[in-house]
Amino acid sequence: MKNIYLTFLALADAISPAQMTSGTLDFESKKLLEVIYLNYVNGTALTVSDAMQQKPVGSPATIHRRIDFLRAEGLVEIAYLGKNKRSKYLKPTEAADTYFEDINQALLTALRQ
Repeated sequence: MKNIYLTFLALADAISPAQMTSGTLDFESKKLLEVIYLNYVNGTALTVSDAMQQKPVGSPATIHRRIDFLRAEGLVEIAYLGKNKRSKYLKPTEAADTYFEDINQALLTALRQ
């Protein structure tokens, strides 16, 4: 039997968001995008400060550079929630939605093989 997870990894590794100018996401940027996306869709959007405290993703300085990279690539944007204009929240863009839908399709493809 084929290893479904390895098939999925191979398919997922080939996926890059269509609008990216750099062509690919490195591991740390993917991980940070996943953390931002999961928190956002679960209703607990991260502030920039919260994101910078995500130890498994990297140091605060590294995370800040990754946030800037994800913003430049159009995958994440800064948003203000409610009336509080002091806290900057990280919000995935439609391009991030498309990227994760592509990942979902890769998983479904791996399961069918």
